[in-house]
Amino acid sequence: MKQTDFLPVRDTGLQTFAANLANTVAVDPASWGVSPAASADLLSASDGFAAALAIAREVSTRTRVSVTRKNQARALLRRQVRSVAATLRAFSGITPERLALLGLKPPKRKLTPQNPPQTRPSARITRREPLVHELWIGDTGHFSRRARPDDAIGALIFASLAAPGEPPAGTLEDFRFCGIATRETFTIRYRPADAGKTAHIIARWFGRRGQLGPLSAPAVAAVAA
Repeated sequence: MKQTDFLPVRDTGLQTFAANLANTVAVDPASWGVSPAASADLLSASDGFAAALAIAREVSTRTRVSVTRKNQARALLRRQVRSVAATLRAFSGITPERLALLGLKPPKRKLTPQNPPQTRPSARITRREPLVHELWIGDTGHFSRRARPDDAIGALIFASLAAPGEPPAGTLEDFRFCGIATRETFTIRYRPADAGKTAHIIARWFGRRGQLGPLSAPAVAAVAA
């Protein structure tokens, strides 16, 4: 039977595939378009499955409980891999050659032209906690509307951390990539060294082929310790 899913069927194949994906991305998540939190979750799920699989395969420790735990770890890992793989395929900065290093194929491209998103997102900070900001992402002019524009599949989130009273980075290349928002809410988790700094957060819609829309106005708030 021809395999249609990109994930390996056998446990050992999944372990090898996920470990390569998790460890490669973890070296520099931002260059892959993956948030540090998502990369850490994937790495944790990969390590957890490897440990559970080893216990379940060992004759002296193979029990119904160990097999159940292995299957639960496998299900979690498959979800994490699918989530990161979707992010990787949507990120415009990744070439087919880089995807191949991870065992992924680029998304199929249609030849018909498609315009980039025409509107810019509205980003509002709705919750502040120590080293955490939660954002609400909506479309410009429709702040109460819980939907992104039809020509966008998500929003890229960036942040520039500056000392109080200092301006943010001058170019987008110097902003920190925080991740991809595919829902109306998005959580940014900061590093301990960011405490006390001012976060300048911007977003932009992206289309199904990675086309980029205009940048949002910044949402600005201090990062609580």
